[in-house]
Formats: sequence, C-alpha cells, structure tokens
Amino acid sequence: MSCPNRHYLRVDSSLLMCLDLISEEYGDKVEIVKGSGYRTQSVNMLNFDIRHEEEMYRFQTGQAVELRPPRYRHYSELVYLAKMLFRCCTPFLRQEMRGLGVGCHQDRLYVDIRPLQVGNELNYITLWNTGNATFCRQILDIQEELLQGGPVIHPFDRGICNIHPLGGSKQYLTFQFHQNGLCTTTEQPAFCNQTLPFRKEEARKLQERMTSAAGFGRLPRADLNPDIQKCVVELCGGCPATGSLWDEKVKACSAVVDKFINRATRAFPDLTDRATFFDTETAESSVHSLACHDGNICVENIQLYSLLMPLMSSRYPANPSESIEVLMFSSEKNPMPLMELVEQEMAYRAVGRVRIFIDHQEDVKSLKGILKVLMVYNKNVSEVQFHVYDDLDIDLIKADVQRNLDVWAGHTCSDHSRFAISPFTFHQLSHTRRKRSLERSQHRNEARQKIFDWEMEWMMKLL
Repeated sequence: MSCPNRHYLRVDSSLLMCLDLISEEYGDKVEIVKGSGYRTQSVNMLNFDIRHEEEMYRFQTGQAVELRPPRYRHYSELVYLAKMLFRCCTPFLRQEMRGLGVGCHQDRLYVDIRPLQVGNELNYITLWNTGNATFCRQILDIQEELLQGGPVIHPFDRGICNIHPLGGSKQYLTFQFHQNGLCTTTEQPAFCNQTLPFRKEEARKLQERMTSAAGFGRLPRADLNPDIQKCVVELCGGCPATGSLWDEKVKACSAVVDKFINRATRAFPDLTDRATFFDTETAESSVHSLACHDGNICVENIQLYSLLMPLMSSRYPANPSESIEVLMFSSEKNPMPLMELVEQEMAYRAVGRVRIFIDHQEDVKSLKGILKVLMVYNKNVSEVQFHVYDDLDIDLIKADVQRNLDVWAGHTCSDHSRFAISPFTFHQLSHTRRKRSLERSQHRNEARQKIFDWEMEWMMKLL
C-alpha cells in the first residue's frame, strides 16, 4: 500500500477499518490494486493530468485506495463490492462526520475517505464514473436507495438467514416464529373436538370458493384440498401469534394463500401507487374510507380477503338446544393467521408509493408485520407515506416507527431484503377528514362491529 522504497505507511485508520470490515464480509482478502494506496507527492503527480478530478489528491494523504474483489472476473462483482463498502463503512464513518468517495473504473473501484460538509451531512457518498457506465448506473441506484431511505440493512448475526421456517423465498413473511406460547389452552381440546365436523364443512366451502374464483382448471380440488385440510381442520387451538402450533398454522395456511396467488387468473389488482394499509382489526375505523375508496386499494378490496372472510367469521352451535353460536376461529380458542398472510402478501406486491393510515396511537404496533414487509423486503416500494390524524401525537408515532426500523436494520437477513430501509414521510390529516371518512365508512364499520359483537347479535335473535 505504499510507494516503492518507502519504509513506512501513512494510511488513514478509518480507511483501514473499512477495508477490514469488507474483508470480514467477504470472508476473504479484498485485492488492493498495485500502485494505489499511500503515494508521495512526487509519485502522486505522475499521470496527474489524465486522472479524474476527484482522484487527484487523497492518495498522498493515505486516504484513498483502488480495490478489486477477490479473484475478480465480472463487473457485477464490482457492484457487490460497492454494496459492501456502503453497508460496512458508512455507519461508522457518518459518526465521525466523514463519507465515502467512489469512482467506477473498468476493472476496479477507487475509494477514498473524505470529510462531510456541514449542512450537507446526508450526502455521505460521492460517486462518479471513469470507465464503466454500465455497472456505475447500478451502483448509483444502490446509492440513491441508501441516501433517500433509512438505515442500511446489515444483520449483526448472519445466522438469522438460516432459521426462517418457510425458507429463503418467504423470508419476507414476518411472524414471531420459535416463541413459547403464552396463553391458557386447557379448554381447547374439547373445543377442537366439538368443532371438528363444522370445520370440515367450512373447509369444503372454502375450497369450492377458491377453486371457482381462481378460474377454470387452475386450482382443482385435489390440489388445494390437502393444504386447506391441514390449515383449517387438522390444526386447531394454540396461542395467538406465538407457540409451536401457531408456527405450524402459519406454514400450512401460507401454502393455501400461496397456491391461490400463484394460480388465480388475477389474484391482485394493479397496486402501483394505489396500495394502502390500515388496522383492519379496528371495528370502527375512521380511516377505512380514505384507505379503500377513491382509487385506493386496501386489503378489504382484495378478492382473496372476501373469499376468506366467511371462514373467519363462521360460527357453530355450541349447544344446539339453546341456540348458542360461537366463533370457530376466535383469537382465544382457535387463532388463525390467514388474514395476516393475505395482508403481508399484498404488502410484498405493492409498487411505488404506499400509504399507511394511522387511526390510533397504537396502530404502528398493530401494523408491524406489514410495515416490515413494505420497508425492509419489498424492493419495488419507492416511498411509504404515513398519514396521521392531527389529534394524535405524531412525534410519538415517528419515534415508534424509527425504533422498529433501527431494530429491523440489524436483525434482518440481507440476502433477500432491500439494501436499505425504504424512504418514508409523515403527513397530517385534519379533523374534518376524520369526520367525513367516518360517515363514508359507516356500512363497513357496522358489518365489522357485528363480527366483533357476535354474542350480542346471538342474544338479540333470542328476543
């Protein structure tokens, strides 16, 4: 890394740290191109006139080097090397108020460490082309994703890439796998035994609806029925969102949802700049109209959602002599992940600008799985907009979102994720819009309330 016949090095320690981190990421040594690194002023002046203006001086201060990947063969490896530079080096350099300069050469990358300009701290990567516009364009896309979005996604433990129960292709599905169940299940065996014939009937109806909706010959009964049987009939009980039984339900029900999405003529409408999300579990939503009308597409507009709702709201006569009806898929006795799977699959297929409507202070927690899919895994999202009513504390909501992003950036397998958290913005909604949206959402809210208040509805039938 030094000029010939020189017995000492003068290399910036941050540059050495950066190179060390990249080598660890590769699991191999990165090649430093011969003649780059520290140069005396006289050596640095050689070929000075034909060098790019960004590459003239930092060699002689020990703050620049030219790099190639180990055993370099193709320019795509230079793109990967640039990703490693951005991922490994920018976090600690920004803390030092320093950034990276990167030049794209035909078979190498010029890299230097440079101070950030006060007032322009967000532009911590300077990129230029000196010989290969093809791969430089790809690196520019990565740079823009990083500078416009949130933190770079860089897992603290690479082992997390090997533990997703649904495999690499479904890394984006966000559930709390491998957690101990934290609920009482003593009444569930009797409940599951009593509801078995009714769940079999609901499974039959679901299969017929899905086969019919998918299109002629696309989803035959023999192909779909085993997955529905396991999801709806064979697996019963467990704790909501935790426990080994919940994990098995996610696996089985994911196969049902996946087959419909892959086989149906048109499982989702065009979601480009139209996808919207809100907490659908809220019985009286004041954002439903904003999310689901006026050209927006929410999960309640999706065909698969309407196919599953009869199942999720189905009841059985707990005591036929008394006409008592009980939900078969309540969160207390038989939680089901089907609706969460549909929401997350929709989030993964959203394109462009996505809107999140916040109705209550706790909605970020309720939407956590959807947000992770949108902001961490979906590479086609250009911006996530949070729309918040003006009577909510928007600073608390911003802080809640940022805490989740910081955790996800360090605990997500980067093999299948975005390079960096998607760009996001916050917007306030007026009280007037809340009132108008509530009026337009009245029929939906009344229907939803009946599902939540099924016991009251049953009592009214007896009067």
